[in-house]
Parts: sequence; structure tokens; C-alpha cells
Amino acid sequence: MSSFITRRVAQQALGRRSIHASVPRMSGGHGEVAPGWHIPFNTPVFNKVPKVTFGVKLAAFMIGGFALPFAATAYQLAKK
Repeated sequence: MSSFITRRVAQQALGRRSIHASVPRMSGGHGEVAPGWHIPFNTPVFNKVPKVTFGVKLAAFMIGGFALPFAATAYQLAKK
């Protein structure tokens, strides 16, 4: 009987010390943001853009970014 009371008192003490409130959401007062807002182009998932158009734009973006250092190097070497 005394172990039951001791356990009950311990559980109540722990229950009072724990935090039961959820952390408030920090939105900064800007409201809700749309999914995909952080990328510089529209995606077919969020904005109903055709997948072919998205694929062409993404390929041009990736190929252009990869080819730029090689084109700059070729230009500098040809300048001599």
C-alpha cells in the first residue's frame, strides 16, 4: 500500500514539472507560405506546370551551370 502511494506521489510530482504546452509556431507574421516557394522555378507538383516544360527548364539550368566554368576557361585560353 505504501509503495502505491509513493509511486502515485512521484508520478504527480513529475506530471507537474513537465511541460504540457506546445511550442508556439514562429511564423514571423508573414502568414502561410506556399509549397515550393523557395525554388526559382515552377514545379509540376505544386503549380500544374507541364512536366516536359519543367524538364527542359531544369536541364537548361543544370547544363548551363555546369558548362559555364568550361566556357570561361576556353575563352580565357583563346584570348592569349
